[in-house]
Amino acid sequence: MNRIPALLSGGAIAGLRRFLASSPLFPPLLAVIGILAGGWGWYLAIAALLATALARQWKTLLLLALASAYAGWKYHQEETRIQLLRDTWNQTPLSIRHIEGTVIRSREHSAILETTEGDAIELLLPETISMQEGERWNIRGLPADFPPPPLPGLFDRSAWLGTLGVACRLRVIEAYRQPPASWQQRLLTASRECRRSISSLLMSGAPPDNPAAQFIAALLLGDKEHADTEIIENFRRSGCLHAFAVSGLHVGIIALLLGGLLRLCHCSPFTKNILLLLLLGGYIFVTGMPVSAVRAYLMIAAFLLARLLQRDYRLLNIWSFAALALLLWNPRYLFQPGFQLSFAVYAAICAGACWSRTCRGWFEPDDYIPFRLMTGTERLRQRWGRSACGLFIVSVCAWLAALPLCIFHFHAVSTWGIAANILLAPLLPVVMGLGVAALCLSWCPAALLGINCLNRHIADLTLQGIAALSGLPAAYIPATSSMSQDSIVIMTFTHGSHACLLGNPGLLIDCGTADNARWTVAPVLFHLNGTPGLFLATHAHARQTGGAETIRQAHPGIISIDSSHLPPGGITATTPAGTYTIIPASPQLPHADTDDEAPIVLWETGKHRTLYIGDASLRSLLRLPSHILRADTIILGRHTRHPADDIEWLRATGASRIIMASGSTGGTPMQEEPSPAVMEILPARSIHSTRADTPTNLPE
Repeated sequence: MNRIPALLSGGAIAGLRRFLASSPLFPPLLAVIGILAGGWGWYLAIAALLATALARQWKTLLLLALASAYAGWKYHQEETRIQLLRDTWNQTPLSIRHIEGTVIRSREHSAILETTEGDAIELLLPETISMQEGERWNIRGLPADFPPPPLPGLFDRSAWLGTLGVACRLRVIEAYRQPPASWQQRLLTASRECRRSISSLLMSGAPPDNPAAQFIAALLLGDKEHADTEIIENFRRSGCLHAFAVSGLHVGIIALLLGGLLRLCHCSPFTKNILLLLLLGGYIFVTGMPVSAVRAYLMIAAFLLARLLQRDYRLLNIWSFAALALLLWNPRYLFQPGFQLSFAVYAAICAGACWSRTCRGWFEPDDYIPFRLMTGTERLRQRWGRSACGLFIVSVCAWLAALPLCIFHFHAVSTWGIAANILLAPLLPVVMGLGVAALCLSWCPAALLGINCLNRHIADLTLQGIAALSGLPAAYIPATSSMSQDSIVIMTFTHGSHACLLGNPGLLIDCGTADNARWTVAPVLFHLNGTPGLFLATHAHARQTGGAETIRQAHPGIISIDSSHLPPGGITATTPAGTYTIIPASPQLPHADTDDEAPIVLWETGKHRTLYIGDASLRSLLRLPSHILRADTIILGRHTRHPADDIEWLRATGASRIIMASGSTGGTPMQEEPSPAVMEILPARSIHSTRADTPTNLPE
């Protein structure tokens, strides 16, 4: 009996030794991930070390030690350099900085610059300056703070920039473009120009605003420069946004297409593999070399190299090689959502493909009928049944692998992602194949236009299917808790502006500009399950018109209230969250400032009263009816000439809490706290969520 544990342990060690012999790069990858993750990750690194030593794989153990030490040292060096730069900038935050470097990422109003010292700086661009990847600039600007992370579920830009190694932020004052000085800058410029040229060929024969042509260019090249925001939103809601990022799926399809073309040329296996690697490398270069595409290229290169050398290969070892190579090149890749999703989904796809081989296909004939005795119809049913079953299994595995990462990073779930990916799976190869055919025949204008026309029809069907799935009930749901009926949500923007939602469903007061509404207000309402039943724009600024339209599109049933057409006595509206009394500005005011025309809102829910003053002036408040002046909570905005921060008036209201949404009312800050009220000052670019009836500890 004593021999049984010894036999079991010996069998386990033998199995572990065989596993590590077939996949020797897997333990070093686990060790590197553990070292970089820190905390509990150290136990993962120690477990990989002990397992390798127990199996007596000394070469693997040496590689594990070297890779872990190098990755940890490199990550520590980068963290130290970034922290040193931040400390230097924070010592003199108001001094003008002079930097020079190359743009490595660009957006509409921002860019990421790699300086000549190797530091990455985010640039906030004025409307008069536009930067492109690969350009070298000489810049003067003032340091700016990173915005604090908003509500859970919103895009945390500062955390994402940290994974890219961005150390500081600079608000550009002046910028002068310089000629390229290094071969890296010329490569980035050449990649951008090639991408634009190929994109113009794929979109030829169609207007620039054609959604199908934009989708084709974004699908093949990852070029989202011309993609419509509504199309991107539909793909996000349906769980297929990965189609707009060149990933392993795109590289795999291109590899199959190029391999078929080379096979038609009757190339030898050696020549075909070498040419395939070169052509795929050119494709990765044109797309801008994203991490997911580089991962797929490394795996394909390892697979082809193993075939050329006639060596055995394992998918786990190739997968580990690609991940290990990228992490040793840049350890920060580990913390990027794209890196995590790319490798996790690929592993799930491989597992699903292996599982589908052992499953019986749908609508197959009797298992005991040999394939050679089947009729043509039965053979077709068997092939289609196995393909449909395999596609379903792979889609489910990929969705399950991406689900926890999407919840962790984006706090949202796409419930129809499986169906959308099953719809995309047969259409993407067709669209990409026609795109490659159009590029190969671009020397013939008639053929180019004809193939592009056919491709746009197929792409249009794809877009219609995705739009239908994204419009289904509960297609895209938040993974966060909902706000209660008596909640108050205040979203502050720059320059003292803000938006406020009173109750759920309740009254939404203002929404900022179109960008504020699209990137802050609408996502906050989505992730909090906030439903505005009423919308009040207190300022009739032209720049807020686009924001109001964005809110109406996101909430089609919302009722808009025009503040300029309110009756003298105001109006009263009711939602399940309470009663809202909207009082216009007094007609006796001179209206020298547009803020004098801002209305005032009283929200009554049960026994609690909230008075929203916003940007109204003190002159407006002094003309309020006496029954309005009593409130439990007061929300102040900003008025430049007549701020509503009179201590005596605020004390007379009896408010137990005062929320200053803009950080300052625009005039002289309060010199004393209006006791017994508790004052909350919200900084700019913050989101404040609280309940209207939250008890507050009042000072003596």
